[in-house]
Amino acid sequence: MEKVDSSIIKERFIQVGYVMGLSLILAAIIYFFAANWPGFDKWTKISLSIALMVLFYGTSYLFTTWLKRRPFLSEWLMFTGCLTFGVTVAILGQIYNSHADSFQLFLVWAIPALLFSIFTKYQPFYILSHVLLHVALWFWMFPSSSFFGADEGWYRSLLIIVAVVNVSLFLIIQKGWLQSKALSFLSLAAFHGAMLGLTLGELFEPFIVFVSVIYIAAAAFLFWYSNRQGWSKWFTVISGLAATFFLIWKFIAFLLYIGSESIFYLTIYFPFIIVGIAVVLIRKFKENTMAKRVFIGVIAIVSAFIGASSFIGIVMLIVGEMEPIMFALFATAFLIVPAVLKPQWDSVIRYTMLLTGYFITIPSVLFEGMWISLLFLLVLGFVFLKVTSQIFKYITYLAGMIVFVAAFSVENISPETVSMAVIALNLVILFGRTYLLKNLQHILYHNSVIYSLLAFFVWTFLNEQSYALYFVVNVLYFVTVTVLLFVAIRKEATFLFIVSFVGWLAYVGYKYYDLLWSLLHKSITFMLVGVLIFAIVNWVDKRTAFNSEVRSFVAIRKGILLVIISIQLVIIGVQVTKSERVLANGETVTLQLEPLDPRSLLQGDYVILRFTISRLELKEEPSYNEKIKVGLVQNKQGVYEYHTHVVGDEKESGAADVWITGRYKGNGNVEYGIENYFIEEGTGREVEENARYAKIKVGKNGDALLIEVYE
Repeated sequence: MEKVDSSIIKERFIQVGYVMGLSLILAAIIYFFAANWPGFDKWTKISLSIALMVLFYGTSYLFTTWLKRRPFLSEWLMFTGCLTFGVTVAILGQIYNSHADSFQLFLVWAIPALLFSIFTKYQPFYILSHVLLHVALWFWMFPSSSFFGADEGWYRSLLIIVAVVNVSLFLIIQKGWLQSKALSFLSLAAFHGAMLGLTLGELFEPFIVFVSVIYIAAAAFLFWYSNRQGWSKWFTVISGLAATFFLIWKFIAFLLYIGSESIFYLTIYFPFIIVGIAVVLIRKFKENTMAKRVFIGVIAIVSAFIGASSFIGIVMLIVGEMEPIMFALFATAFLIVPAVLKPQWDSVIRYTMLLTGYFITIPSVLFEGMWISLLFLLVLGFVFLKVTSQIFKYITYLAGMIVFVAAFSVENISPETVSMAVIALNLVILFGRTYLLKNLQHILYHNSVIYSLLAFFVWTFLNEQSYALYFVVNVLYFVTVTVLLFVAIRKEATFLFIVSFVGWLAYVGYKYYDLLWSLLHKSITFMLVGVLIFAIVNWVDKRTAFNSEVRSFVAIRKGILLVIISIQLVIIGVQVTKSERVLANGETVTLQLEPLDPRSLLQGDYVILRFTISRLELKEEPSYNEKIKVGLVQNKQGVYEYHTHVVGDEKESGAADVWITGRYKGNGNVEYGIENYFIEEGTGREVEENARYAKIKVGKNGDALLIEVYE
């Protein structure tokens, strides 16, 4: 038996080691590019981006021969290559400052990802495709250029389509016609998200009422049917979260509809009515199933939210301003303590009282000083020991951490000290849990590990005044999470493995934004460590007798994968060729502009530009997203202004110096695809304050490229 266990541990060590080594090498390459990016010219940037993508795809094919006993490596590298394709498309949009809208970026990225998922049935491709398509749809509905003003019916139609498609996909997966557990979670969550979006609006608007009734019926059916069929308990949790949001939003919509603070005199009775009905209904549940626990949770959260807001509203109406500590004392004495001391009361009543007490007390004590916060921390400790629900113990522990951090922060204690205090407290709990009650040990273990590592992770971004201490903390964190990973593998501790692996990946990813540690130094460090880990793991791997009987999909479907990769290269080539053609042959045009300053999801800092031709006075409004050709004429100052326009495929009419093509976005707004101007990080404010004009290139077909902005 020991030999089997040893081989399993070694196998997990090898798999995780390979992933860690390759992840660090990947991070090192990206960080190296980022460190030298400003010094690269356009063609170097394009070449490096394409080369990186080809490197991952090529290595994926290479590993089918060199490491064919490890098929997951070639599959993982193929997936990484697809991720790199998306980054390459984003970089091209950044370089040319043309049609870099996030909708087009994510749609172009989603097409090959969807093809990969169809032909490989690889779960990460399923997830990536689903996410990219929905993100693309989101940015189509709400463009990053901030030009959107479609009819409300248009948005609702799209959300209905999203809801129908996702619930259909969910049922298809549950029928077994498509195998993807992760996709079933995503599709169910997307269904609820779309339906919740449809139910937002005025409370008694006929469409809102109709959709709300349909949603309640559909959600109730899915809730009932999933429990009857014994589907995953997490489906029930997702439905419970959606129900909680729906009910809380409807309460807020009700308050807005009434429009009078006096309504709190009525809503204070709502929790009693809801809980009373729930107590009766809860008896229908014969066993303590997940459905029963979720039902209790939804009722408790919604009732607590209504009760807390109504109570605070009534007090403010009667008394006016009141010291926050008085709210805390009342909630503790009349809600929290009785709920804990009366375990014989119905669980719905007790948990509603506890949550109501938390909603009132925690905000009240956060800024009242250290000693008041620490006193309430003792109350939370008492609740943690006495309450029987494990979920509520986790909630109480989280509340305790919030209050503990606030207790130090309100006294202006340095973030470094607060982080160390949180780490110290959780380590004391972690190593002292064996002396407490046995039924608390696993809960204390879970919470203390999570919050100590989280505080440690935050600590790695601090200590800016002392580089030596900063270096020590970062090295210590990285070594700690790496050691914990392999300890988890050796002890087969799933929870510790997940937490430490997430902490490890977060460190590698988020250190990109840590300016104290230069990108070049990160690149060199990660490359050295990554190569070392990969070499050690490969050395161990060669001395094992393991040989996978499963072939990589890369080896099985080499031909079709090459076709998809070729499509990606063609897409990149077409994008570069079209842009270069406009640069070479397009007419130079100067436009007056007004900038804004956000940040792109993938492409770094940029400025959103509004031109004087971005908003037009039109006698007849085109359809949303319809093509519109705008004729420009040059004024005496050399700036081009609006002169005329044609819609759709109408022939250009009227005298104009240049015709530029855009898309109508409602309310007179036209989007030309040149609204995003990418800049060096941290220079957005300067551009926003000083830029007055933009120089663009316009091709014969009306496509435009943004060249520069200037004063």
